[in-house]
Amino acid sequence: MLRISGVSVDRTQWMPAPAPAAPWRVASVSPGDLRNLMSLMSASGWRLLLGLDLGHLVATALVEEARAATAILGRSLAGVEIGNEPDLYTRSPSAPFRLLLGDAALRPPEWGLSQYENEISGLRAALAFAGVAAPLYGPDTARLAWLESYAEKQGHGLAALAQHIYPLDRCYRGRLLRTGPSLTSLLSRRTARRESRLIAAVMRVARGHGLPLRIFDLAGHCGRSHHYYHRGNNRPHPVLLPILPEFQSPHQRRARNKPVPRFQRKHGGVLTFGLLLQQRRFNSVDHGP
Repeated sequence: MLRISGVSVDRTQWMPAPAPAAPWRVASVSPGDLRNLMSLMSASGWRLLLGLDLGHLVATALVEEARAATAILGRSLAGVEIGNEPDLYTRSPSAPFRLLLGDAALRPPEWGLSQYENEISGLRAALAFAGVAAPLYGPDTARLAWLESYAEKQGHGLAALAQHIYPLDRCYRGRLLRTGPSLTSLLSRRTARRESRLIAAVMRVARGHGLPLRIFDLAGHCGRSHHYYHRGNNRPHPVLLPILPEFQSPHQRRARNKPVPRFQRKHGGVLTFGLLLQQRRFNSVDHGP
């Protein structure tokens, strides 16, 4: 499965025809882009999980994009996600992203879980009314606080519960830490225990509601999100996360015999590079139909 989503999806404008860019736009998606993706899916045999813009919500545009993706991609469309990490919408983007995204939050401070669930319920109804049958993955939250409520209220008809888990952080409250994550800290017992606790908590929610589970964005957080750094400098280690061979540099391919994070060894893992994500099926955490 190829997942196209992430922090920029909530500032990506659907452009069915040439038109002036919205002031918040950092990227756009057109029917031509979807046709190019269809060519890639056909050639690779993969299926696409497509993120839709909830951050700057235009319901008609979201429904139109989902309908176009369904028509163009057909069976190659694995599903859609609505927004990315909505539990962080009331915060300014983290420091490393502000040059690209600006410093404005996507929602006012009083916006929270109940407002999010109302928006999602309305959009699901609009998609159904428009005849869009693409499976839905969600909520793609960065933290676990919203997961139980989402599973309870949105679980019916959900293709899979989707959660992000970050073993290590590179920032605190939007500010870069002086000392970034390292392979030593990534492979430490402390990090392994934290990963195990987080994964177990997510699995309990999925099992409790009979839902399949997908874990995305298994990486460091707050900018440089797919890179782990040597202590004391900003040079990326050649192995980083185990990424798809097709997207590895020759130096990374030579480093394949290096150790990989415990989660990947234990659970089959998430292979990630930029916006490209190859997500293997987690048999141990698949529940429901």
